[in-house]
Amino acid sequence: MKNLNKIRERPPERILLDEELIKREQLDSVIEENSGKDTVLIEAILDNDYVAEWDLARSLVENYQLPFLYSTEYQINKEVRKLFPPVFLHTHKIHPIDLFGNTLILVTSGNINEEIIEEIEETTRKEVSLYISLHSEVKKTLENSFPLDEITSELNSRMDELFGG
Repeated sequence: MKNLNKIRERPPERILLDEELIKREQLDSVIEENSGKDTVLIEAILDNDYVAEWDLARSLVENYQLPFLYSTEYQINKEVRKLFPPVFLHTHKIHPIDLFGNTLILVTSGNINEEIIEEIEETTRKEVSLYISLHSEVKKTLENSFPLDEITSELNSRMDELFGG
């Protein structure tokens, strides 16, 4: 990914600090509170109302020079729906929207780092191109297009088969 160096050099939390959208004490508090949890740092920052999601999105678009879109208004390509397990997408608060040749378009609200991008590129054998969206948009798209309840329902059904429920 061509913007990987920018993300590597200035992760989202560094941008928020540099632009004084969050105080060091607030960031340290979020990091401490979520130590050992599966919570994504940016999500925890937003959940604590330390930064408005519009300010986060604006900062990421400007600093990473990435395009912005409302992910709920985009029709997701059927082919890319099959590339990722929903649990992976929900865990990282990221989702695919399209595929153009060898370029995979992913949407994030800032929950992205070098390791995730490299894992995605290695797994899919596609070059990742990122778009930024609002956190609420990413969450809504994940809930609507990659629902976890289907997985839960399928697991429950298999458990019933195995254990005679």
